[in-house]
Amino acid sequence: MLRCGNRELGATIIELPDPSCRSRTLMILVVEDDEIQRQDIEAQLADAGYETISADNAEMALRLLNALRDIQMIVLDVRMPGSLDGIDVLLAVRARWPGIKTIMVSGQANPDQLPADTPLLTKPLSEEKFVATVRQLLTPTSAQDFPTGSGTVSAFGH
Repeated sequence: MLRCGNRELGATIIELPDPSCRSRTLMILVVEDDEIQRQDIEAQLADAGYETISADNAEMALRLLNALRDIQMIVLDVRMPGSLDGIDVLLAVRARWPGIKTIMVSGQANPDQLPADTPLLTKPLSEEKFVATVRQLLTPTSAQDFPTGSGTVSAFGH
C-alpha cells in the first residue's frame, strides 16, 4: 500500500505522481512492513511538520525512489520480508541517490551488515530522539553526530 500523508494512494503514483503529494516542505519516504509501526513513524514525522510517503516493502520503496524526485530522506526498517531488505535499499540509495539522507530502524540492538556510518534507531522509537535525528540529518551544517550501527544509541520510548 502507498500513502501520501494520511491518504491511501493507488499504484498509479509509480507512473504519474499525484501533484498534491509534491513536497511543500521536506518529503520523507517511510519503509516499514509493520503497518502500525509505519503509521506511528508517519504520525511522528507529520507532527514535526514533514510530508511523508510510505511503502510496506523494499521493492516498492525503490520504485518510489525511481519515480519521485522530492524525497530528501528515507526511514528504513532493517528487516523486511521479500527478496530485498532495508540494507539492500540503503546500499541502492547510496549508489544511485547519494544526496538522500537515510535512517535505519530496527527492533534489534545492532543488526548485522549495517554500515558503521549509518544512523540506527532502535524500536520502539522515542519521538523526541527520532525527530531530533531527522532534523539533525536534514540540517545542512549538521556535524552528523548521530547513533550508528557500530555504536548504537537506544531510542527506546520514555
